[in-house]
Amino acid sequence: MALLKRLAGMGVGVLSVLHDPNQAALAHRVAILKGGRLLAQGRPEEVLREGLLAALYGPGVRVAFFEGRPHVYLDG
Repeated sequence: MALLKRLAGMGVGVLSVLHDPNQAALAHRVAILKGGRLLAQGRPEEVLREGLLAALYGPGVRVAFFEGRPHVYLDG
């Protein structure tokens, strides 16, 4: 992730497919897909929300914010 951030800072376009929402929280923009369909897109603090993530991971999703960034907790 540090290398990708450094490349983006140099003006290189970076696209990454992640399955860990906490890694995605470090991105500038996030797109949430389920079954090949776009559910949401935007800044991580806008998109990584409990209601939306529960549609992906089921109940038990919690999101806390630290220094403006979401941190996702998945039960189970």
